Amino acid sequence: MKILPPAVLLLASLAASVSAAAPPTVVDIDPGYSFVEYSGSVAVGRGDVNIASTLFYIDEGAADGWKSWYLFFDPGVVQDLGATLHFDQPIHAVLTTRAELGATNVDYGADSITYATSRFMGL
Repeated sequence: MKILPPAVLLLASLAASVSAAAPPTVVDIDPGYSFVEYSGSVAVGRGDVNIASTLFYIDEGAADGWKSWYLFFDPGVVQDLGATLHFDQPIHAVLTTRAELGATNVDYGADSITYATSRFMGL
């Protein structure tokens, strides 16, 4: 997976079988970068996380028999990031438009932010 547009929050919702509760793992990532679970209190999708050199994931939960992972990069400075990730089950869907992502908000979205209207959401 190559994530590029710098200084913009990027995300992808990837669904794997619900039985695959293991988070994605890094196969390869640019030197000096990390991939960790997001545990901050700042809402994502607004460009306010501002943590450089870190690709995050969030366990979005499960719905309709599928597990969803939310991936984002919000460095607060201009950075390019290249990474290859491994999911322990086949990927069922990769959302490629903002409309597709917004349609999943009912199942996976947070109460205070919606995927379709967050100002820095991009795929």
